[in-house]
Amino acid sequence: MIAGVVTLYNPTEAMIQNIASYTKALDVMYIADNTEKKDAHILELIRAESKFVYMDNGGNRGISYSLNRAVECCERENIDWLLMMDQDSVLPCETIDKMRAYALHEATADVAIVASNYKKNVGFTGTKELSEVITSGSMLNVPICKKVGGFLEELFIDEVDNEYCLRLMKEGYKIIRLNYATFEHHLGEQKIVHGVTTYNYSPLRYYYIIRNNLYVAKKYKDIFPDKYQLRKKSIKTWVKSVFYEPDTWIKLKYMYRGYRDFKRGKMGKFCE
Repeated sequence: MIAGVVTLYNPTEAMIQNIASYTKALDVMYIADNTEKKDAHILELIRAESKFVYMDNGGNRGISYSLNRAVECCERENIDWLLMMDQDSVLPCETIDKMRAYALHEATADVAIVASNYKKNVGFTGTKELSEVITSGSMLNVPICKKVGGFLEELFIDEVDNEYCLRLMKEGYKIIRLNYATFEHHLGEQKIVHGVTTYNYSPLRYYYIIRNNLYVAKKYKDIFPDKYQLRKKSIKTWVKSVFYEPDTWIKLKYMYRGYRDFKRGKMGKFCE
């Protein structure tokens, strides 16, 4: 059996319909709801889908909490593979079928993640072993996930996927991308302004980006020094990008809060 999980946060009706389309290729879809104020109409749509298993997280508990709950459900139901998706990603059923076939029939015992290709590299074939992939569009080996300790809930959001991938590498597991299995994934409101790529994330999102990048860089500095250098460069890029976005100073303020909380060892959900 293959399960899926999507974490909801103020979803639209179109998003629920999109998620429902995945169920043709899955045995069960876990709906982890981080929405703080529920919409009765959305809940009605969710309950109407026979393959949906609704999980109310009782407020916004972060992406890592949702993933860990879904992994626990899979373990109880003896489901070995879990497809992770964002609520706004678009994943064709044929892509899920390709991932399913590889996970069940070709993956070796040390493959911890089977990922699809969100960059849509035209003409790419075969597979590629990677060091990091995003959660959305990736299929998780449930027994291995439990063995390495699941996702870090103190990260809440951002770098949850990268930290988990680095931990897998540390333990000797593999991450395989299927170049021929593609899907659509959105990274903020991406624009190019004066040669600089901007994403126009919210100030709060930038808080998590800075704090968690610093956390992961420090944690794996001695094990993966190349990743440490990459994160230092990425942090500089994030700071530079906000100067070409609206609300620059409030975003810089939240970035500083992220840096300060990292130095203080303050993790988990942001609070004033």
